[in-house]
Amino acid sequence: MYHAAKWGLEGFSEALAAELAPFGVQVMIVEPGGIRTGFTGSTVMAEPMPAYKGTPVDAMRQFSADPAATGGDPATMAARILATTTQDLVPRRLVLGSDAFEAITSTLTDRLAEISPQRENAKL
Repeated sequence: MYHAAKWGLEGFSEALAAELAPFGVQVMIVEPGGIRTGFTGSTVMAEPMPAYKGTPVDAMRQFSADPAATGGDPATMAARILATTTQDLVPRRLVLGSDAFEAITSTLTDRLAEISPQRENAKL
């Protein structure tokens, strides 16, 4: 559900940006990676179920169990967000953290690889 909500906000933000651009209003989607907030080390989880071994749920569980997995400094990220909002032209997406950059570029690369073989279908 978390990722579905994020997709919904991203789509909404894209549409909102197109609607507001003629009025000089910009929309920026902040895409942070892991942030050192202590949240990951504070979660309590049930015993893992063998059926989820090797799935995205298993990966998130392992990530959440490791407080050291999140490395971004919250104050630095907040300062970067504020500094970016004062620019004349803000980026549509502000990517914060090497883990976020890697995840986004990996996802986009995978999507391009999936649709590239369909180039001929697009000529219909």
